[in-house]
Amino acid sequence: MRVWIDNQTSINLPKKSFVGQGGQASVYAQGGVAYKLYTDPSHMIPEQKISELAAIRDARIVGPESTLSMTKRGAPVGYTMRHVQDAFVLCQLFSRAFRTRHGIGVSQILHLVQQLREGIASVHTAGALLVDGNELNFLVSRDFKDVFFVDVDSYQTPSYPATAIMDSIRDRHQQAHRFSPNSDWFSFAIIAFQMFIGIHPYKGKHPTCKGLDARMRANLSVFNSDVRVPKTTYALPSIPAGYREWFRRVFEEGFRGSPPASATARALAPLVVTPIRNGASILYHPVESRESEIRATYASGPHMLTAAKDGIWNHQQKLASTPANFAGIVFGPQNQPLAVSRTSDELQLLDLETSQLCRLPLVTQAAVPYQGRLYVHHGTKISEVQLGGASGALSISLSVAVNVVANATQLWPGFVVQNLLGATYVSLLPKAGFSYQVAISEFFGATLVDASFERNVLVATVNREGQMDRLVFRFNEHFTDYDCRIIEDVEVATGNLAVLDSGVCLCLNENEELELFSRKMGSRKLQRLDDATLSGDMRLMSRGAQALVTSHCSVYRIEMGP
Repeated sequence: MRVWIDNQTSINLPKKSFVGQGGQASVYAQGGVAYKLYTDPSHMIPEQKISELAAIRDARIVGPESTLSMTKRGAPVGYTMRHVQDAFVLCQLFSRAFRTRHGIGVSQILHLVQQLREGIASVHTAGALLVDGNELNFLVSRDFKDVFFVDVDSYQTPSYPATAIMDSIRDRHQQAHRFSPNSDWFSFAIIAFQMFIGIHPYKGKHPTCKGLDARMRANLSVFNSDVRVPKTTYALPSIPAGYREWFRRVFEEGFRGSPPASATARALAPLVVTPIRNGASILYHPVESRESEIRATYASGPHMLTAAKDGIWNHQQKLASTPANFAGIVFGPQNQPLAVSRTSDELQLLDLETSQLCRLPLVTQAAVPYQGRLYVHHGTKISEVQLGGASGALSISLSVAVNVVANATQLWPGFVVQNLLGATYVSLLPKAGFSYQVAISEFFGATLVDASFERNVLVATVNREGQMDRLVFRFNEHFTDYDCRIIEDVEVATGNLAVLDSGVCLCLNENEELELFSRKMGSRKLQRLDDATLSGDMRLMSRGAQALVTSHCSVYRIEMGP
């Protein structure tokens, strides 16, 4: 497809440059430039609005630059902007599992919150308003240092009022469509609170006031002593003091105004290893214990490795400090554990038994371990990393697993998601050397927040227009068909799954119940265990016929009680 930039120069946008498609437009990218083309040309924003948006002088704001047309003298049907590559959608940071997996602490969250605050202030200084500053309209760099503002064409400018806003961030105490800097700051408060705590401030359970709309109108937030929230959320005292008081005034007292200009992250008290006592229906058997929070657990043969802040351990032996840019652990040809890390242009594997460091020069968008194997996204390919050689002489090669559209692809543990010109496809990677592609309509138009895939079961939380839903997929043995169970409007993101050799699936759901069901597609058996010992911050794992759970600093084997 050929388009003209400012009616002066033309450029060809091949299918491989496709990034994604939403309700109103498609986006292509190449050479660091993104090209947004409206499906209906009448939705194209006026050139004067592009000029007014150009008054926003902030590198975080990814606004329209040049106009696009389909012919040299044609009417504008889109515009160019900077292309933000290899970024996370902000709402992914609401998931505690995501934060634990990437080792994100409260100081990093505070830094990103302050980036948001400064960016919004820049928009206001230019005489504009975000209006719809929801969690899907911000991207976060892979190193968690930068925030980028996208969908800037919807902003309100002096000559062009905005009309649309996501319901979850809309101020119920504001007159309809009377937007102001204070309405932007209210929306910011909703998003920033979820970044700190992991739940919308008007979610949780209140004994008498039900529903988001009623709670927002009544100013009944999680600061209210009658509201109960899942244990997977972070405690309110973990919010920096200045922000904590500002949030309370906004959500409980109806205060409207700008947030603190500065704040200091509170040092968290050291975790105390408190053994979990057996519950009414679940028995816990201690397996491992560390002195700092465990980020992830990996098992293979005799190995039981835990990656924690204080290092990587095999049972009670510390093997190494956790590397910078740590991505996870895989196992080599002799079943030796290898710590994976990546930079922008290099893949690194550290043999944890010999301390040998093996490097592979490779520009990657992501490197994701899965069940002892390693997959990398590099350009138009998802490759499985092949590890060979004898002990002490590790060799690395690549085997293409899936051909992909580079900019429209996300690599997750065990699967790949692609948004391809109006449809969403998932490529499943259940075992070495195999991939299966399935079209999944339930993912189209939604943002994947958290997910887990094991054997032929996929549990995912998606964000669709501010509402999070949990989806449970079970594929048949040849991955040609699936069934799907949808749990709508969940409060926290969870993709917590373990599948045992027996075919029993365990899923710790958003209500902190343990779901037990068959991995067999079409089975209707579903049991829910509501045990006081269960907490949403636990992480499930299977080891053959055993079910394991990681809780803070400890790993347990669990079984059903009498």
